[in-house]
Amino acid sequence: MSVQKRTTKAGKPRWVARYRDPAGRQHSKTFAVQREAKAWLADQEQALNSGRWVDPPLGTVTVQALVDEWAGSATRVNT
Repeated sequence: MSVQKRTTKAGKPRWVARYRDPAGRQHSKTFAVQREAKAWLADQEQALNSGRWVDPPLGTVTVQALVDEWAGSATRVNT
């Protein structure tokens, strides 16, 4: 888990925060300010350590998608 400084082609500094999830996949986010990158990374680390971390793509599931999945799993005709 790290925060690294990068420079854009225009010469502006950007800060990239990276961490690995329990499955070993890397996640990253870019910030304009180092303080914001460190705060975001600390929040992700705390969520991982406390067990409340949610995979970002899975966190965007809508209620409609859950209803459709649930309705498709009904085992009886009238349920």
